[in-house]
Amino acid sequence: MIGMAVRRPIAMAMVYLTVALLGVAALRNIPLELLPDTDLPRLTVRASWPGASPELTEAFLTAPLEAVIQQVQGVEDINSQSTEGSAAISVSFQRDTDMQFARLELSERLAALEGQLPVGSRPPAVEPYVPEAFREQRSPVLLYTVHGPHTLEWLRERVEDVIEPELLQLEGVGRLVVYGGRARILQVELDENRIRALGLSLAEVAGRIQAMDIVREAGRVDTRLGVQRTLTIRQRPESADEIGTLPLLTDHGRIVRVRDVARVYETYEDATEYHRINGQPAVSLLVFKTPGVNTVAMAEAVRARVAGLAPALGSGIHVRLDRAMSAEVREQLTDLRSRALLSALIVLLVLLLFLRSLGAATVVFATVVFAALITVNVMYFAGYTLNLLTLMGLAMGFGLVVDNAIVVLENIYRRRRLGEAAPAAAEHGAREVLLAVIAATGTTVIVLVPFVYLQGELRIYYVPLGLVVGIALTASMLVAFTFIPALAARLLAGLPPLSAAAAARRPVPARLYGGLVHSTLRWPRLTVAVTVVLLAGSYLLFHKYVNRGVLWGWGGEQSSYITINISQPRGEELERTDELARFFEDRLRELPEVSQYTTTVMAQGANIRVEFPDSLENTNVPVAVKDLLYQYSIGFGGAEVRVYGYGPSFYGGGGAAPNYTIKILGYNYETTREIAEGIARQLQRFSRIRDVDTNSSGFGFARDRATELVLDLDRARLALHALSAQDVVRQVSAAVQGRASTSLLQVGGEEMQLSVKLAGFRYMDSHQLLETLIPAPGGASV
Repeated sequence: MIGMAVRRPIAMAMVYLTVALLGVAALRNIPLELLPDTDLPRLTVRASWPGASPELTEAFLTAPLEAVIQQVQGVEDINSQSTEGSAAISVSFQRDTDMQFARLELSERLAALEGQLPVGSRPPAVEPYVPEAFREQRSPVLLYTVHGPHTLEWLRERVEDVIEPELLQLEGVGRLVVYGGRARILQVELDENRIRALGLSLAEVAGRIQAMDIVREAGRVDTRLGVQRTLTIRQRPESADEIGTLPLLTDHGRIVRVRDVARVYETYEDATEYHRINGQPAVSLLVFKTPGVNTVAMAEAVRARVAGLAPALGSGIHVRLDRAMSAEVREQLTDLRSRALLSALIVLLVLLLFLRSLGAATVVFATVVFAALITVNVMYFAGYTLNLLTLMGLAMGFGLVVDNAIVVLENIYRRRRLGEAAPAAAEHGAREVLLAVIAATGTTVIVLVPFVYLQGELRIYYVPLGLVVGIALTASMLVAFTFIPALAARLLAGLPPLSAAAAARRPVPARLYGGLVHSTLRWPRLTVAVTVVLLAGSYLLFHKYVNRGVLWGWGGEQSSYITINISQPRGEELERTDELARFFEDRLRELPEVSQYTTTVMAQGANIRVEFPDSLENTNVPVAVKDLLYQYSIGFGGAEVRVYGYGPSFYGGGGAAPNYTIKILGYNYETTREIAEGIARQLQRFSRIRDVDTNSSGFGFARDRATELVLDLDRARLALHALSAQDVVRQVSAAVQGRASTSLLQVGGEEMQLSVKLAGFRYMDSHQLLETLIPAPGGASV
């Protein structure tokens, strides 16, 4: 290979020209990402049951899901966490499991649970597991907020009808998620006295309405031409009025219809959260990318398309880009690219300093370029992306790549100055160091081999880094024994050989190094003493002046803003919390210094973020606004309102005493709870501990204890009245607020949830609940 490279330099030049062109093309088309795509043998199953306590969630939602997940082939470990209203189950699989089939089987088994999970719970969703350090990679690339003087539901319909179909056509867009708005419900409010007088029941009315939505195969018929066709019966209501005309029974010759005993209308599900910008309803649009796609290019295409679609949404509607991961990717990769180019420049300057020849330094530096281009080619065809880890591998490889080229070129250069012909010096000089370079490079590459066999999260960190460095080293060795001999045979042809006196004189670096070695051998004790002093001195300097645990940057906020946090007791209604939030919004609307305020309201709390123009970032205006808001906050009773200021205008923000969480895992919930309560009793003996909550879903911050109202049914007494527990559940669900069923109905071509309730269900209290009548067979009530 070396001889061929020396004797056919033009062919070798054409080969490397092709490599360079392919490398440039690969560099232009290789996907750009912030972090590599994660693909671990783990999945996460998430489900929610709004309003359920952790105990109920564990018993009736988490446990059934775990029982089904255990049946999936390849499952090795299951770890679940049940909190108030939600369940998260982490599923680990065996190393050789095909994750695509595992996810498909898991999804199919979970889909079979439909109808068996608690009423009011949301269907479980299967998500790929993402390590904590890579959660940013799974977050949306772009986050838009659409707000305007319209209802939340109207805004959501406009986003789904105008923006969503267009963005899904763009290359690289994986999925879109729209947050905000409420699902439509077909509400049927029954008059309890009328249905009882007519001998009707809730189940009968609900069953008759559900039977209006029928799409069913009835059989087959033969046409006159002898062709057999399938006969399908299709019946679906077109509107709520049509449902109202549905006959229920005949009473003494008079037809009793649904509208005679109930009020039927279309509405929306009960709100659980409000989101507003400057007092106007807002809908969020999250854009996710498909794996292996250039994040920057995809984001630019989406931004251009959204900018063109914004006028079509309607007058008064504003589309705001709240977050763009592509900007972060471009910033960080640009910074890393600049550091890599700076490293390459330093390498070139060092080569010029020690080789003292522009031609020789250019030849050596060219090996870095060609090795990098070969590495990029391999990465592109192997499906790797250009991210922080792979770019770091390329930058780390620069210093190692240069070594092989310097050793080969220096030996060729030495033989040529000793009088050997340039072609012979190139061939013999390269052959002479072949084994030494292969051994040196091989030992470095072998060190990287264990990275390939890493498992779990470490594999994502180190495998791309190790492979890139290994490929770069292998490419540098290939370039050193092909490109350098071919080019050196031409560049060193006009180099005159050294005279005998010049050849006997050693270079300055060699003489300096020789003197240093001679001194250390002559005074070994002094050498050891100096080394110990340097180590001790460096440790003292490091310990005194270096801040440990602090990353680059001063870590302060670059913009001034204020947050208003409103906390309500558990069980408070959403509308009451929204009244408090609107009180502050009305005050903020009157302040011209405020550029924008964003509000998020939930039943137990609200958060308002107040932002200022750039011209006021470093002034006393944010401080004055904070003081004014603080004066407003001290007049509320029953609610806790706190005002915090952040950024350059403030000396600091609010704080609280530290809170700690102890997690106890086990296979039996009751036993685990007993252990937790035992530990809590021991902790409460410490005088410094203010409170211990074993029933909190606060995740490290304090919240009041979760409570619930429980109906404990007496089955023996139910049997005396010929009633079942299902009869009680059906009647109570219809009498109180909340979801009563999971049945869906097609009305006018749109699928919506069917909710059958008793009139007055929105104002049920605990005393009225105990007095609720349960119809029994025979016309009596309990």
